[in-house]
Amino acid sequence: TQRPRPKNHHSKQRLFTYIGGKMAETATSNNTNTEHKSSTQQPPSLSQSLTNAIKLVESSPSDATEALIALQTNVANASIFSTSDTLQDVSTSALTLLSIEHHLGMSYLNASTTSSVTRKKKVLRALELFHYYLRQLEQLGVLEDEKTVLKEYHDILDSEEDNDDNDSSNNHNRKKGIMMTGAQIRESKIQRFRLKKQTNEELQHLQALQDRRNRLGLDDGEDLDGYDDESLQRNLALKVLKCCALESLEEIYSCNKEMEMIDMAIEMEKRREEMERHRGGTGVADGKPSMALPPGMTFPPQNSRSNQPMEVTRVTQDPTTGQLQFKKEQIRSNVFKPSWNQPTMSLAELGDIERAQAIERSERQKVAEADAKFAPRRYDELVRDGMEDNADLVDASAKLDREWDN
Repeated sequence: TQRPRPKNHHSKQRLFTYIGGKMAETATSNNTNTEHKSSTQQPPSLSQSLTNAIKLVESSPSDATEALIALQTNVANASIFSTSDTLQDVSTSALTLLSIEHHLGMSYLNASTTSSVTRKKKVLRALELFHYYLRQLEQLGVLEDEKTVLKEYHDILDSEEDNDDNDSSNNHNRKKGIMMTGAQIRESKIQRFRLKKQTNEELQHLQALQDRRNRLGLDDGEDLDGYDDESLQRNLALKVLKCCALESLEEIYSCNKEMEMIDMAIEMEKRREEMERHRGGTGVADGKPSMALPPGMTFPPQNSRSNQPMEVTRVTQDPTTGQLQFKKEQIRSNVFKPSWNQPTMSLAELGDIERAQAIERSERQKVAEADAKFAPRRYDELVRDGMEDNADLVDASAKLDREWDN
C-alpha cells in the first residue's frame, strides 16, 4: 500500500536540503562572529541537526524520524517558540526549526510498512503534522502575504469539517476526503504549480545573492541589491518555509486520497480473513480454529484429499475387441486454464526469427537483381543500362531481337 510518490518530489527535497544546509552554515558563522545577538537564540547545533536529519528523509526514513522526534523534543525543552510569538519575535536562525513537523511528516510517509493498518497509522500521523505545520505558519504570520495558500488551506479545513459533521459513522478519528469538483481540482493544481515555480525562482535568486556576497567577501552590514546579510538570510528562510507549506498542501490532498485506498484495502483484508475462516478445507485462520468443534472431531490437514481435485473414472468398451477401458479424469484440474492458445515463444525469440527472415529475403533479392542484370534483353535496354560493351550479352540480345522481330 505504498503510495507512489510525485515525480518532482526528489528534486524538491534536494533543494530544501541544500538551502537548509547553507542557512545552517550561515547561522553558525553569524553566531560566532556577532557577539551582540540575543542570548535566547538557539545553539547552532539545532540547525545543523535539522540539516542532517533532512538528508535522511529520503535515504533512511526511520533514522530521520528518530532524529526529528529528538530534535522536536530539544526545541520544546529549549522553549524557543511560544504561543504568543509573532514573526518578528522569532530569530532568523530559529526560522528553519519551524519546518521540523513538515519534514517529520515526510519521513512518516516515506517509511516502509508491512500492512495496511500500519500504513494507515503513519499516514494519519503525517496528516496531523502537516496540519500542525500550516497552523503554526498561519499563527506566526509567515503566510500573511500568501493569500492563495491561506485560502486553499481554509477551504480544506472547511471541507473536512463539513464531511465530519455529515458522516456520523466516522470511527477512525479522521476527516473524510476533500470534496472538490474536477474543475476546482485542476484550478488548484495550476495555482500551486505557478506559485511553486515563482517561489523556486525567488529562492534561486536569493541563493545567487548569497553566493555573490561570499565571493565578494562583504561584511554582514554591507548591502547587496537591497539586502544585508541578516535580511538576506531571513528572506531565504521564509521562502523555504513557504515551499514547505506548498508541499504540505499537496501531501494533505494525496494523503486523503491514499486513506480511501487504505480503507478499501483493510476492508478487503477483513473479508479475505472471513472467507478463510469459513472456507471448507482448513477451517483455520491465523493458525487458530475459527469455531469450536465437537469432541472427537478435528480439522482435516491442509494436504488432505478434501483439497484435491475430484477424480472420475470413465468405463468404456472397445468396439473391436470388446474389452473394457478405464480412464481417470480430474474435475476442476483444467478449470482455470485459458481457452485460447498460449504463445509458444517469447517476443525476443520472435524478433530474432523475423530478423533472420528479413536478412534471408534481402540476400535473395540481391542475387535476383544480379542475375537480372546479366539476363538477355533487347539492345535498346542494354544501351539504357550501360551494358552494350558486354559482347556475350550483346550477342544474346541480338538473338532475342531477331526472335522478337520474327
